[in-house]
Amino acid sequence: MGVPSACLTLGLFGADMDFLKQLGSTIGKKGTESDLLFWNKKEGEVAITAIAPATYPERVTPMLQVASLADFSVLAADALDAAFGETVIALGAQGRHGLLILRNPDTADRARAIAKDRLPGWVAMEWQGDESVRRFREFLPGIDVARDAGSLCTVVLDHAFAVRGVGTVALGFVRRGTLRVHDELRLAPLDKSVLVRSIQRFDEDQTEAPPGSRVGVALKGVEADEIERGAVLTADAAVVSSAEATVRPFHRVEFAKDPVDAGARGFHLQAGLYSRPVVLGDVGTSLKAVADRPMPLIPGETAVLAVLRGAGGLRILGHGPAAP
Repeated sequence: MGVPSACLTLGLFGADMDFLKQLGSTIGKKGTESDLLFWNKKEGEVAITAIAPATYPERVTPMLQVASLADFSVLAADALDAAFGETVIALGAQGRHGLLILRNPDTADRARAIAKDRLPGWVAMEWQGDESVRRFREFLPGIDVARDAGSLCTVVLDHAFAVRGVGTVALGFVRRGTLRVHDELRLAPLDKSVLVRSIQRFDEDQTEAPPGSRVGVALKGVEADEIERGAVLTADAAVVSSAEATVRPFHRVEFAKDPVDAGARGFHLQAGLYSRPVVLGDVGTSLKAVADRPMPLIPGETAVLAVLRGAGGLRILGHGPAAP
C-alpha cells in the first residue's frame, strides 16, 4: 500500500497532556518525541500527522510552533484558565479552523461562547468516552485542506540529526509546491545550497512529496547541527533571510499587560517555527523588529511577538504577517 497524496496535520492543545496523548494514540503511531510529540497514520486516503506541545504551559514557544504547523487544531477545554485563554489567542492568530472538545460540563457553555467569539468557523464536540473516540476518528478524514501545489517548493524543518551511512537527515513539512529527489534548494537562514538525496514518508522511499506532507529528507551540503528548528528549504526567492522584520498589520493582543514600545528588549519574534530575540523599532499599525541574527521569512506566514517567561500570565503580545 502506497502513501496517500492527501495530507492533514493536526495540532493537539489543552492543559491535560495525558488526554492529548490519548488523542494522539487514537490517531496514529507514536513518532518523534522532544518538546513536540508526533503521531502518524495512514487513514484511508489521508496521511495524518498529529502534534502536541509537550512542555506547554511551562514553555510557550512549542505551543506557538504547533499552532503554526497545524492545518486543523483540536483544543480540549477543561478549566478556562490562563493557559486556555493564551492558546485561544494563539490559534485565533493563525486564522484556521478547528475542533473544540468540551470535557467539563461546568465550563462547556462558556467555552462555546469564547470559541464563537474568538475562533470563527470552529465546531464543538462534547466528550463522552469511547463513543467520542469513535466520532473523533470518523471526523478526521472529512477535513479538507486547501493546498498550494503550483508554487515553488518550500519545506519547514523541525528536527535534524546525523545518520551513520546516510549523513544529514531532516524532518519537516512541505508547505508549498512539490518536493522532489535531486532538488537543489536553498537552506534559509544560512542561505546554503543543499541537495535532496532522498525522501521518505511513513518510512517508505518516495521520488516526490506533495504539499502538506510530513517528510524525512537526506541532505547533502549541510551538517545536522547547522539546522535549527524553523529552518526552511526553498526554491522560492520570495523566502528571505533577514534580521529585520516588519509585521504588517500588527494586531496587539488586547489583554496583554507588557508594554510594547520602540526600543524595548526582552521579547521574541516567532516567524513560523523560527524564534529569535528582538529589539523593537517603530510600533503602531505595523511593528518593526530587529533580531540578533537573520530569520527565514515566508510570505504570508504569521509572526507572533511573545515574552518567554514561565506559565501563569499572558505571554502573547501581538501578531501579524511578517516581511523583511
